[in-house]
Amino acid sequence: MNAYAEKIRQKRLAVGKSEREMADLIGINLPSYCDLERHDNEVLNCLSLRELNNMCEVLNLTPADLLSKEANSNTLSRVSFAEFIGVVQGHIESNGFSVQGFEDKAGWELGSLLNAPDKIWERNVQFLRDVCAEVGIDWRRVLPA
Repeated sequence: MNAYAEKIRQKRLAVGKSEREMADLIGINLPSYCDLERHDNEVLNCLSLRELNNMCEVLNLTPADLLSKEANSNTLSRVSFAEFIGVVQGHIESNGFSVQGFEDKAGWELGSLLNAPDKIWERNVQFLRDVCAEVGIDWRRVLPA
């Protein structure tokens, strides 16, 4: 087991939930939940930010605390989804990119998000990591609090 997967398993046991209960509370199937406790990359690639946030609420921790190597990530100043989209738009404009050019560079489609930041809830952590790397901000700052 790895760091994220093990942390999820330990926290689930601490709150007294079964794997089935967790899957139901998050809104995913049981095999998908079981994978979260066995493979670190599952939490990064397979859960939407909404599902991640739901899971963390049940586990009594924040997404940033789950995904941070540091003991306490609460010292990070948060960036709302709307502020994040503003940073992305500013980066696109200041670097003379087209939206398509930035999407190609970041590896993600985001045109639909530019006018609807709440759609970020449907994206995963890997999306945040990749796009934040392109605009130069710590991806953990954009995680739901």
